[in-house]
Order: sequence, then C-alpha cells, then structure tokens
Amino acid sequence: MAHTRTCDNFVFNLGDLFHWSARPGAPVALDSRTMQRMMRTRSFFEYERGNLTQDEFYTSIGPQFTVPASDVAESFEAGRASVTADERLLHLIRHLKSSPGVHVYAVSNMSSPDWTSLSKRVDEAVWALFDIILISAEIGERMPNLSFYHHVLQRTDMDPVRTAYIDSTIENVTSAISLGMTGLVFATLARRIRALSRDAIRDGENYLSAHAGQMWSTTDTGVELHENFAQFLIAEVTRKPALANLPHPTRLMRFFREAGVLTTEEFPPDVDTTSIAYTVTGDRYPAKTKNDTMDEILGLRNEDGIILTYFDHSRPRIVCVNTLTFFHANGRGNDLPETFDWVSHVLKDRAYAPAGTLYYYGPDPFLYFFSRLLSVSPSIHEKLVELFRERVSERLGAPGDALALSMRILAALSVGLIRDSRDYERLLTMQEEDGSWPTGWIYKFGASGILVGNKGLTTAMAVTAIRKFREARGS
Repeated sequence: MAHTRTCDNFVFNLGDLFHWSARPGAPVALDSRTMQRMMRTRSFFEYERGNLTQDEFYTSIGPQFTVPASDVAESFEAGRASVTADERLLHLIRHLKSSPGVHVYAVSNMSSPDWTSLSKRVDEAVWALFDIILISAEIGERMPNLSFYHHVLQRTDMDPVRTAYIDSTIENVTSAISLGMTGLVFATLARRIRALSRDAIRDGENYLSAHAGQMWSTTDTGVELHENFAQFLIAEVTRKPALANLPHPTRLMRFFREAGVLTTEEFPPDVDTTSIAYTVTGDRYPAKTKNDTMDEILGLRNEDGIILTYFDHSRPRIVCVNTLTFFHANGRGNDLPETFDWVSHVLKDRAYAPAGTLYYYGPDPFLYFFSRLLSVSPSIHEKLVELFRERVSERLGAPGDALALSMRILAALSVGLIRDSRDYERLLTMQEEDGSWPTGWIYKFGASGILVGNKGLTTAMAVTAIRKFREARGS
C-alpha cells in the first residue's frame, strides 16, 4: 500500500517536554548553575545509565563540588518537585496522535529515581499519548551514543526511514540521522513558535530587571569577568543605569573592575573604557576633568599621530572610534585629525572585516561604535554617512550571533535602513525561554584570541534593536 505521509513514527525527547530545575527563590542548598555543572559530569552520566544508585551518585558528586551529599539530595529533590510541561509541545503531540496510523514514542536520558518521580507527578492521560517510553537507566546507555538508538529501533520495531526524531540537542539529532531517521531540531521550531506568540520586549526587559547589577561578562572558556565596559554599554542602550553595575567614577577608567584576568594582574587604565565612561556617564564628570583627560589622551599618540589604547606607553595598541566620539561630543574633534583619517580609511577599505579588529570580535561592533560617532558629530556625519550606509548595507543578512545582529540593526536604523527585516526576524527567533538572548561575543584577548561576551548586554541590545525597528516600521 502506498504511503500517504513521509513519517509514521515520531520520537520525542522527554527533556524537551518536561523541565525541572531549582526554582528561583526556593530555599535549596545549590544554585541552578552548580546543578547544571553536576549534570555534565561522568558521575551523573553513570547515574543516568543505571550504573550508580541515587545514594551512590549523591555521595560521589558531593566531593567533586565540595558540598555535602545531603545538599545534593535536597537540591535534586526540589528540582523534581518543580516539573512543568511544555503545553505547546503537548498540543503538537496530541495533534499527531489523533492521526490514524501514527505512532508516538518518548525517550530520555534519565535515572530510575527521576523517572519514578516524574511518572507519579504527571497525569496518566499524558503518558497515554506515547506508545512506548524508553529511558537510559532501563537501556543502560545514553544518547547520543548509537547503541541507545539501536535499542530503541529494536524495541519499537520502527522503520528508521519512516521515523522522525525530534530533539533540542543537535548531537542527539545527528545520531538519529546517521541511522536513517529524519532529524528535527526542536529548539528551532520552539523558538519560532515563541517568537510569534510572546511579547519579546516585555520578556527581555523582565530578564534584565531580574538580573540587574549582576550581568557580568564571560569568556568562551567559561571564566567570569567583572569588567566595566559592558556595564557602561548596558546603561547606555537601555537608558536605565540601575540595570548595570556601574563603577565608581575615576578620572581614568580601567577595563577590569579589579585585577586583570587571563592577562597581567596590574592592568592599566585604557582610553577606550575611559572614553565610553565619559560619553555614557558624562554628567558625573565636570568639564575641567573632561578637558584634562582629553589633554592627557593627546599625549598618547604614536609616530603617525594616532591615539593609542592604554595610558601606558609600553602597550602600543590602537582602538580609536570611541575616543573620537568622546572628543567630538565635547567639541574637540578637531584635535584628532590623524586618528580620524585612519578610522575613515578603516571604514572605506573594510579593514574591520571579516575578523573584526584587534580587540573587537567581528565587523558589527566597529560599525555600531561608528554609528555612535556619527550621532554626535554633524561634520563626520556629512562626510561619511553615505559610505557608512553602504558598509552597513553590505552586512545585512550576514551570519552573526544575537549581539552582532542587534548591533547591526541599530547601526542600520541610525542611517534609515529599515526595509530589510532578515536580521530582525532572526533575532526574534533567538530569544530564550527566560526572555534573554544567548551570550554574544564582543571582545577578544589580543594575544590568546579568547572571546568575551555578556548575556545581559546582548539582551539589552536585542530589546533596544527590536523596539527601535518596530518604531521605525510603525508596527
């Protein structure tokens, strides 16, 4: 008999249907970040395979994180008690199940105690939607290992060619595809649905308010950085300084809040952070202090007359756009003709692309900061706005993370580019369940290439970009 549809079998990961974690504000011993780290350890994987009992897992994982086993037990039990179901996914499953001849299955990396708790907490009508449910503790193997999927195919007698596997984890989907199944990354679909049904601006602002003063930067190697630059940008783009953790104003500002991290501990003040501080929080500095600081910056020019980055002649690096903005915003732009000429050539010759500059990751931060310069200098705007508009147009639709897209949208809107909605639509689909956007990368360590990003800054930029795009389009 001829098939009337591509797939008869649909396999869902229970981890996408049910979510549990330590509830915000709940009196538990461990925070959610620590628990997530625990769930990426070998001990937890063995627990999910059924090779460790619950007590053995608690006892083995505690010393790895220097916490008592009782604290681990308390926190995991609180997580189990906070289970919630994704009603939109349940609706989709019910719709699939209503079609004659369709079989729906569920799989999960899950320990026996977690499954026992979950099965008791969820209504039997939900479990009745699945023909078979298979968990890693029963199989003795975890996804994405191929032996897990071989076992599932054997137990269900499914034809992989007639089977769709839906999961939010790309590695799991890849394994299913390698065995002949059709793989669908559920997170992409879910985010598209959320983008259509949620208030992106409200949810983003709620995230920012809930994390006010605590939105520190991180590296792509997992190191948290308490740095000042991102805090100034958060305050500027949101126009709500209380959301940021602004440093005490000093005449010369440093990138790091305290000692240097992943670099020399004694890290000097730099012109870039100082310039951002004066342009974002200029009301905290008297005019004489501003002029004294600009005078000192003028003493930091190299042999070509271009401003250096650090208030330290032993570090001859160059970062200039924000310095030009500082000078032009305070009526002294003509003091830096060589620096302006050099930055103009960077824009003209696309020297910022494709890798970005020494300290900034990718082309979009340069264009965003250049848009700030245009906004404070009518003379530069008159000279370079058409070239700038051309350079921004070249970036529309290009790949980029959420921060790159947000900065690009804001740069485009600053010169009236509102017709192209590709980056706006992509940005909407990137918003996460908690209202934030994934960490976007903005800086890089010049020597090591380690990337630095900030989830709060990315979210602040995204909220502002979406709001301004809608205002420009009248929607």
